[in-house]
Amino acid sequence: MSFSCIQVRDNKKLRVNAVIAPKISYADKAPSRSLNELKQYGFFSYLRELFDAPDPVMSYLCCQYHIHEVPVGTERTRERIERVIQETRLKQIYTAEEKYVLKTSFYSNKVISSNTSLKVAQFLTVTVDLEQRRHLEEQLKEINRKLEAVESGLVTLRDTNKHLELKDNELRLKKKELLERKTKKRQLEQKISSKLGSIRLMEQDTCNLEEEERKVNTKIKEINVQKAKLVTELTGLVKICTSLHIQKVDLILQNTTVISEKNKLEADYMASSSQLRVIEVIYFF
Repeated sequence: MSFSCIQVRDNKKLRVNAVIAPKISYADKAPSRSLNELKQYGFFSYLRELFDAPDPVMSYLCCQYHIHEVPVGTERTRERIERVIQETRLKQIYTAEEKYVLKTSFYSNKVISSNTSLKVAQFLTVTVDLEQRRHLEEQLKEINRKLEAVESGLVTLRDTNKHLELKDNELRLKKKELLERKTKKRQLEQKISSKLGSIRLMEQDTCNLEEEERKVNTKIKEINVQKAKLVTELTGLVKICTSLHIQKVDLILQNTTVISEKNKLEADYMASSSQLRVIEVIYFF
């Protein structure tokens, strides 16, 4: 930049004014006083809002000349300029035709004002329709208010949505519990139906059991009759066995007697034989 300016100055004999924009941007710095406080004096805007410039240029103008603190008034402002000067204590004021510079005396602390007429624009003309600009600003404010209302509504809707989501989760849990209870109910109904079927079968089996019991009792009676017959036959056989046993005992006793007599006879025979042999021996010798 410096090299270019030097070339323009040396070659074309032109003077180029250049400034360095502040490192910190002042382009969007808010004024110290709200414009609403000054509207009662006829001020409708600050000087910064009446033209557009690149951010570095606007930042330089705000930092160096405080254009964001310079209000611009109307004919109403010019008509009551004394009151405006005394009550507002502004350092610089613009109206449609004049520029007012206000200073406070170091010695008397009084406000000293000086005004100069504004030159007719020759190179830079105002291309902004102030009425249209105010109208657009009002529209922008209205849009901002509506936007704030919409954002507030969105916040409300988000809260409502969050509440509804919580409610939905609760209802989902309740639905899940109801489905589980419904499943348990269906299972219980199936068990009850199965039990009722079993009871019906048992009732049918009970009827069959009575018939079977009757048949079994009949068979038991038949068996008891047969058993009685067998007992009678067994009693007769026992008596026969007893009689035979007695006969057997008698035969055993008789056999024992016969054996005893036989043994006695055999002993007598042996003794007689022995005596006979002795006699024979004596006789022959």
